[in-house]
Amino acid sequence: MVRIRTFVMVLTLVSAAVPAAANAADPTVEVLPGPALGAEEATPLTRAEQRSVAQRERQAARLAAESESASRTKHADALALAALCPSMAISALALEERTATDATSAGVAGSTAEERLTAVSGSGSCVSDFVAIYPRQQIKGIYCGPATVQQVINYTRGIFSWDQNWNWFTQKQISDWWLKADANGGTSPYAERVGMNAGSRLPSGFIYAERQVTSGADWHGKIITDVSGWDMPLTAAVAPHDIGFGYFLTSWENHPAVNTGHWIVMRGYYAKWDGTRVPLAYYTDSSGGYGGETGRFVDPSYDIYRTLIKTNGVHSQGKWIVW
Repeated sequence: MVRIRTFVMVLTLVSAAVPAAANAADPTVEVLPGPALGAEEATPLTRAEQRSVAQRERQAARLAAESESASRTKHADALALAALCPSMAISALALEERTATDATSAGVAGSTAEERLTAVSGSGSCVSDFVAIYPRQQIKGIYCGPATVQQVINYTRGIFSWDQNWNWFTQKQISDWWLKADANGGTSPYAERVGMNAGSRLPSGFIYAERQVTSGADWHGKIITDVSGWDMPLTAAVAPHDIGFGYFLTSWENHPAVNTGHWIVMRGYYAKWDGTRVPLAYYTDSSGGYGGETGRFVDPSYDIYRTLIKTNGVHSQGKWIVW
């Protein structure tokens, strides 16, 4: 399958050295399967934390239902939606980011998450929002988990800088204390959740949880819910560039295909889900020198969803996000 990109992107990214060729038997970046790994004992969320997550689940479900309804009716024609969301507007959006002092773009500052998401739901198809995530280069091939958790912690702690050395915790500390990436050879969704909750300064009423998305609309709705409703990023475990697969991340397309798994940070979106490649998802990647590139990127949300649900020998259980 040949991918033809039909949108314009303007990106700022950190250049990375071209990695040595990798193959399926020698993955360079690993995400091992399941909610827990090895000796990990998956501690469930408390009942209060579960109620917090359930609130966000309801918010995301409402957005997903609205998106699916719209895709069956007025947005069934992808060309009609493309006319509402012109590609030139997309290139300009790629330069936008939220800073620590910005008011919310989905609603007035101080509004509740429910009010802000209602504003998104009632707006036009080309809504967009971002949080200011700054990419960090992973220091080991199996450190995509620590690198993504580091970026989330930095954001919640007010570190808005391209300086790779300015971090609240080092990746080694994050691995040793919470993720156990060295011991387990990768980062499970459970461990990713533990690190994101333990090291971050979280908004009142918000807690990260690991979940498997149920559909593309659910996936995109969860991005909108966290970014617009809570000013928070989320992370996703993807198969970034599987051999012979037609969907892959822009951050990996200039490097050899390899069957592996990888964590990325989701930081924004453009347009509502409609089942086409028009809606976009904005993310950071940490994989420079380990199969991909490090920097900020944007892809069709549909494409990223396909890499999210794709499985292989290393990334053997798909659909996992921590949100």
